[in-house]
Amino acid sequence: MKFKNIILIVSLFLSQLIQAQNQNVSLYFGNTTLEDAVKRATKEKKLIFIDAYTTWCGPCKWMSNQVFTNGEVGNFYNEHFINVKLDMEKKEGISFAKKYNIESYPTFIFLNDKLEIVHKGCGAMDTKEFLEMGKMAFFLPTQLLTQQKRYLNQERDSIFLFEYICTLEKTCSKLDSVVDDYFKTIPEKQYTSKRSWRLIYNYINDESKKPFEYLYKNYQAFQSLYPKDSIDDKIVFTFCKKAYQIIETSPINLEKLNEIRKKITDSKISQSEKALLLIDWAYFENTAQWSQYIETSTKACDKYMGENHESLNNTAWRYYERFSEKSVLEKAITWSEKSLSILNYSSYRDTYAHLLYKLGRNKEAIVQESKAIRLAKDEGGETQEYEAVLQKMKKGISLDN
Repeated sequence: MKFKNIILIVSLFLSQLIQAQNQNVSLYFGNTTLEDAVKRATKEKKLIFIDAYTTWCGPCKWMSNQVFTNGEVGNFYNEHFINVKLDMEKKEGISFAKKYNIESYPTFIFLNDKLEIVHKGCGAMDTKEFLEMGKMAFFLPTQLLTQQKRYLNQERDSIFLFEYICTLEKTCSKLDSVVDDYFKTIPEKQYTSKRSWRLIYNYINDESKKPFEYLYKNYQAFQSLYPKDSIDDKIVFTFCKKAYQIIETSPINLEKLNEIRKKITDSKISQSEKALLLIDWAYFENTAQWSQYIETSTKACDKYMGENHESLNNTAWRYYERFSEKSVLEKAITWSEKSLSILNYSSYRDTYAHLLYKLGRNKEAIVQESKAIRLAKDEGGETQEYEAVLQKMKKGISLDN
């Protein structure tokens, strides 16, 4: 009995010791150069993990502080990879960013000793997601490079294509052609499957593509399987996207634009009024019909943009740029205040300050622009433009100079 108790005590002690070790281990980079990493990778038969970051990138800092310090992450990455941290705006990071076409941060790249991309990921992710990415990179069948080779070798099984799309989603890679290939491999009756609906909803944004046409014509079938709001959102987004393309092309093809309007009107979606209003809003702005623009944008913001802080802020800023009438600017003030009540963001605060200044409420504007500067600092962003605006406000001069 005593012997069993001793074993139990030792087991508990070892378990606690392992947990303590895991808590203290972080992902280790050291000062390894890419050249040294290649030598080590060849010798140790490991992949190279690259954290491609910039010093001003907020998500990069969050990953370093919240995820790289996790013990489980540290143990896995330190054991299986040669870890290298590269600033994409300094030294070898500049040429690395150019060679591998890195445009967003953070980007995570796994290289073999031939400097081929084996796997990749991008953007901030939690500990679980970051570990999953590492395991996919470590396991040959789930590596991006392995799946790319299968695709280039003309493997077109729908199950593989869906798995490949799921991998591409996590790697910030283009996947439109793979989605098109997926729908070519399945019969139309499978367009209502969960997999197909997910792909239609996320990636089919062309109203002329077969899967969208099928969705439009078989609205009731999809509605019996999936939430009506999500189906309506998809139809509205796709038709509006096409309408915006027509509106932005000179000369505007009114016949084609009216065809889109008719399809929306004839559809059974609950958001048809919203869609038509958004199209009119864009049309009146593009054709500089400002009184109609004010009417439609006001109706759209008041009726449909209540929680869309980005749209409210953007519209308020457009009003600042284009209009001088007090009543119009005061309306924009309400949208700006609403956007700030949802998200207290520096650029939103800057919009609010500009509107106040244009209305002659200079003291209030100075207070708000000062807040924008403090927020920008907290967000890790640049403050020079805001500071220049603040100085102009204090001098009482035009902000457009």
